[in-house]
This record gives sequence, structure tokens and C-alpha cells, in this order.
Amino acid sequence: GAVSPMLEATLDNMRETFRHLSDKQLADIVAKLADRRGKTFLIGGRFTDPLARYMAAHLAIVQPNVFHLAGQESVWRDRLIDMGKRDVLVIFDIRRYQDSLIRFAETAHQRGVQIVLFTDQWLSPIARFARHVIAGRTAVPSAW
Repeated sequence: GAVSPMLEATLDNMRETFRHLSDKQLADIVAKLADRRGKTFLIGGRFTDPLARYMAAHLAIVQPNVFHLAGQESVWRDRLIDMGKRDVLVIFDIRRYQDSLIRFAETAHQRGVQIVLFTDQWLSPIARFARHVIAGRTAVPSAW
């Protein structure tokens, strides 16, 4: 049967996202996430934090020192003292970009933390601090 316009748009988005992601970039991200010498911190915004929590739950099965940063911004800032050059911060941030995440990413970057950003095609301002940016295409024939 015919494929719905929404399903077709979703498939196109996935193809376009992966078309712009190189094998080397993906390998570099995987290597950093698999490096047991550092800690992995994950955080997201209002709508993207469930993705961070989900990824943290899976990483914690195979990797020690995985931390999902939840709750209020003051709690995140308290964790900055635990972050350093061997660590990675995975951030999920899509429009409307969250100012508190941008400030947090900038401070983590200043501490030498490597940032992996999952964002949309318009690029979160966090991209300027990120070592790796995965920009997912999000065009769909709907407001949602």
C-alpha cells in the first residue's frame, strides 16, 4: 500500500541525517563513549531529556561512570566540579534551544570536557562548543 506522508518524511529525515554523518565521526564518538578512563554525562532540554535518560540507561549497562544530569540547573552546575579533560558530555538540544543548557555547555567546554551534541538542522548554539555535532533533520508535514 501507499506510504503515509508522515512516514515518508520521517524516513527521508533519517536518510538525510545519516547521509551527513561520516563513518569517521561516528567511530570517533563511539570510541569516546567507550573510553573507560573518563566519565560520561548526559543531559537534555525540556523535550529531549528523556533521550538523554534513555541513552544513559543503556550506556550504564556496558560502561561505568555514566551519569544522567536531571533536575534543576543548580544540580547540573554542582556536577561541573566532577568534570574534566577525560570526560564527555552528551547533550540533546533542539529548537527552542534552552539557555541554561547553552550556559552549562560553555562552562563544561571551558573545563576541557568534550561535548557530543545531538541537535536539529538549525544547530543549537551549543554547536560552537561541541567536538562532535549530530544534526538530525526534522522536516515533517505537520506542526508536530
